[in-house]
Amino acid sequence: MVLADRHSLPHLPPEVVDVILDHVATHPRTLRSCSVVARAWLPRSRHHLFRRLSISTSRLYRFLARCELFGPAVVSLVFRASKSRRRHHVITALLCEKARRGLFLSYTSLTSLQLTGLHFPALDQLYQLIAAFPRLENIYLLDITWNNATQSTPAPNHSAGLSRLRHFSLSARDLDLVLAWLDGQDLPVLDSFSLTLSDGSATGRIIPFFSKHTLRRVQIGPHGSESCKQLVQRI
Repeated sequence: MVLADRHSLPHLPPEVVDVILDHVATHPRTLRSCSVVARAWLPRSRHHLFRRLSISTSRLYRFLARCELFGPAVVSLVFRASKSRRRHHVITALLCEKARRGLFLSYTSLTSLQLTGLHFPALDQLYQLIAAFPRLENIYLLDITWNNATQSTPAPNHSAGLSRLRHFSLSARDLDLVLAWLDGQDLPVLDSFSLTLSDGSATGRIIPFFSKHTLRRVQIGPHGSESCKQLVQRI
């Protein structure tokens, strides 16, 4: 029996490989199998497998141990609170510390960041986490909280490099502080904004902020709420 030399085996052109992998892009199990077929199949498989990542706090330790391996492939990243809130603030603090130390430097393709239900030991740590991803075009901060005792006013060194930011969604306990921080950023291309009001306390800052930017799309909710009505009356 004569074994074929590996260099003489049939070879698919790269564009054909891309078509095959693009066809199964929505099937993670198939993509994982394809990633071990050949070395040439790995980059495109990884691109589809890790393009959009959603990480719960219960899986964060495992994610942090491996996250640098697939960083360049990630375009959209979601961090969300798991149903179990045990040691939640400790896990979030670890995430922010890793970000501050440059763990996410390889995430050069990341343009969308969503944080849902996370509790931060300090508001400064939220800013540090955002600043770890300087190419963001979309930011979603949904149901974010932080310790009252450690909240602070944004300082000049909290510039997050948001020159590419186009859309910002915000739903937090104290909108005024986050809006003050955002107001201090350079936002030349911001054109879409979504805001969920918990009360009317932030309405005084919202209108001046909107007046500084040419926004093509603004969504304010919850629809019909008293705080939303107050804002409409002020406008």
